[in-house]
Amino acid sequence: MIKNVTPQEINQCILFYNDFSVNTIAEDIITRVDQVTGVLVNYRETTISYNGTSISSLDCDDIIYLEYDNKFYKRQFEGPVNVMWFGAIGNGLNDDTNAFINAINYCKKTAGELYIPEGVFHINQSLYFDDVIPVNNTGKFGIKIIGAGLRTIIKFFGTSQILFDLFST
Repeated sequence: MIKNVTPQEINQCILFYNDFSVNTIAEDIITRVDQVTGVLVNYRETTISYNGTSISSLDCDDIIYLEYDNKFYKRQFEGPVNVMWFGAIGNGLNDDTNAFINAINYCKKTAGELYIPEGVFHINQSLYFDDVIPVNNTGKFGIKIIGAGLRTIIKFFGTSQILFDLFST
């Protein structure tokens, strides 16, 4: 059984990893249990944020980036960002709006893909995509949203009658 832990209860690993291809030297990797999904996640030490600048405490969201023991770490993953990492529950009862907003905001900065897994997600306001910016020197722009087919359901309870707003804020 996996125990839920707080970000302060991060376990140090014995692993030593250097990746010079991305101008980042990682001295170690830490592991923690994702508080929402219950999955064991590795975070690699980094000095560079998503946009190529030096990372700071302002970049840390305790989801993709975290700070521990005066060092910065980035979540290790391939493929799309999962909205569940940002706190979405998908049970049709809980309000998943903030999780979607935070996941979309991260994807806007990285021109990333957003995965919405199987579940019934409750959204109570429009989700805005109009301020998506190109990612530095990558040629990437926009967000790709991926679902689990017919098993991914978004129920909109907002008053604006617009779930995805692509043009106005």
